[in-house]
Amino acid sequence: MFSVFVNTKPDVFTETLKTGLAVPLILSLTVIGPTLEELLFQAGIQKGIFKRLNPWIAIILTAIIFAGAHNVTLNWSFLNRFLSGVAFGYVYQKTDDIKMAILSHSISNLLPLIICFMHAWS
Repeated sequence: MFSVFVNTKPDVFTETLKTGLAVPLILSLTVIGPTLEELLFQAGIQKGIFKRLNPWIAIILTAIIFAGAHNVTLNWSFLNRFLSGVAFGYVYQKTDDIKMAILSHSISNLLPLIICFMHAWS
């Protein structure tokens, strides 16, 4: 998503924000995706499959799976997703409320989306 700041050419993501597909894109990134992903990774894997493990081990293993599902190459993007997964897992572990993990994930996706949106209309 941050490629718009490195490259002066418009990217597909930024250009999509200027079309009729902007609303579905925004909904999928801020509502649908975070909801489904947190239900799968935190509720299903972290508190489901790994529920008998030490909470931090469960969080870390779930974050690795989360990052791998988004990016199988070990690079900065993988590290970013891993750290996000740790944060979402910690929120869920601490609050025991999946809605808080979903909200955290939604906000995490919303912030770069706002930046891209501002860039698309500048």
